Amino acid sequence: MEKLYSPGDVLRTETDYDEMSDTLIVKRSQDVEPLLDLNKAEFDPDNKRFNRDLHKVASIPLIVVERWLNEGINVFDPAHMPLVRKKLNDPEYRFLRTKPGRL
Repeated sequence: MEKLYSPGDVLRTETDYDEMSDTLIVKRSQDVEPLLDLNKAEFDPDNKRFNRDLHKVASIPLIVVERWLNEGINVFDPAHMPLVRKKLNDPEYRFLRTKPGRL
């Protein structure tokens, strides 16, 4: 049976302590490969029409949500949607998209 993608299964936090500098080092990581594979499978280059109904245009890994939050962009805040759209329209984040076109 194929396991469905679950963000909770792959988000990790590693900590280390550097005695020389008395610094706590926190490393956050996530295995995003399963989600990116799903995005690729769902991407339909022929479906360029957008309508007013709700439809999926992207899946964003939690590690990216966290990174954007550290940059001041909260994907859950409607006031931040112009910034989220800008990120999703950026070619750097095309792998998050499940639909072509501009948002």
